[in-house]
Amino acid sequence: MAGLAQLATKVEDSLAKLAYPARPWVKSLPAQAGGHVYDVVIIGGGQCGLAAAFGLMREQVSNILVLDENEAGREGPWMTYARMITLRTNKALTGPDLGVPALTFHSYFEAKYGKEAWVKLDKIPRSEWMDYLVWYRQVLGIPVNNSTRVRVTTPQGSELFDYLIVSTGLLTDTRLRPELREVAEQIATWADRYSPPDEAQRNALIDQHPYLGPSFEYLPKVPGPAPHLGGLFAYNYSALVSLGLSASALSGMKYAINKLIHGITRQLFLDDQALYIGDYLSYRVEEFVGVWPLPVGGAAATPHGASPAAAVVADAAACGAQQQQASSAAADAVAVPMITAL
Repeated sequence: MAGLAQLATKVEDSLAKLAYPARPWVKSLPAQAGGHVYDVVIIGGGQCGLAAAFGLMREQVSNILVLDENEAGREGPWMTYARMITLRTNKALTGPDLGVPALTFHSYFEAKYGKEAWVKLDKIPRSEWMDYLVWYRQVLGIPVNNSTRVRVTTPQGSELFDYLIVSTGLLTDTRLRPELREVAEQIATWADRYSPPDEAQRNALIDQHPYLGPSFEYLPKVPGPAPHLGGLFAYNYSALVSLGLSASALSGMKYAINKLIHGITRQLFLDDQALYIGDYLSYRVEEFVGVWPLPVGGAAATPHGASPAAAVVADAAACGAQQQQASSAAADAVAVPMITAL
């Protein structure tokens, strides 16, 4: 469709103008057991998994992979077990777009059907929402492997990823998730961290929810090192008790995704902080070259065909005699590189 093709071009242009950082920055890791090592693996390619992937890509964390057990176009509940005809969410609510107007459902729907159709639309049909998510994935180039399941054999096994975001649905008991079975007993739950004032107020359903950190990260049941939990995030309905209705719900996505992305990128940076500090300290790029002290009378005009730096040096030489009369220190004028290390 011409409208969607034009919108895709607009998305590309918008993202190009928001491209900062300008290039990937995460340190790559060598392959293990012949397999590629991803910086982040996201389990679940529905709306939350795709939005998380886009958030990471905007932060130039591009060595990522999204896995989903369903066929392409059937990720999430919309074309599988959902039974409602339309979404309950207001049609104008934003979420997966992460603040990029051209990526909103509003822009997509108008490009596909026209402005009049948008005005007449009441609630979003769930099949139309699925079509939007398919377009969203395609226009952003999000890498998704469909018809794929994840199985972790032992905690001592060789994982082919650094970070794992679990975006897998509605279950609140981590012990029931096959990919978490080997570490589930290490994960803190609300029963481990919270005791109600009156024991009669204890709620078994709340107790089994994971007790998450501020960026949706799993925390250890016993305080202290927990290497097998490092880099595991639960961006799904199991975060409800810890962080409110902020994951797997459109109404909270615009507020929650940034917390998740901040936590992941922060941890990626801290894991290799020694390397980044080394890069910072070894930065030696001459961005400006000037003369100090300045020639008497201030900076000279740039001669035709000469660079500003060369012009200043030439001016210093031409005014050498005058500088010697004004100050003996001026005779020692030299070109000094100014190094910016930001």
